[in-house]
Amino acid sequence: MRSYLLPAILFIADIATIVIVAFISLFIRFDGYIEPRFIDQMVDALPILLISYMLMFLVMHLYTRIWRYAGMREVLAVFVATTVGTAIFTPLCLYLVNHYQDQSILLLGSLQLVQ
Repeated sequence: MRSYLLPAILFIADIATIVIVAFISLFIRFDGYIEPRFIDQMVDALPILLISYMLMFLVMHLYTRIWRYAGMREVLAVFVATTVGTAIFTPLCLYLVNHYQDQSILLLGSLQLVQ
């Protein structure tokens, strides 16, 4: 596969994964029944969520590493990227969208993305 094509595919896959994980976190948090207002809040917050995580993934060079031989350095990079991404998302969501995501949703989403 072309060297420039693989990072683009991984980038798109990460976007899809972040969106799916956001809604799985809501599903887990509310035991399967999600009130429409929480879905609306998540949809409003998704652009901020995507920007904060994808920016940190790019800053941590997650798309330029050789994942065939992944070790502790790569695991630490993913952990730092998701932790800092969550730390960026929380205040931005509060100030730009005017609502605060439930802390358990943030924790569940971060833990699912690290895996």
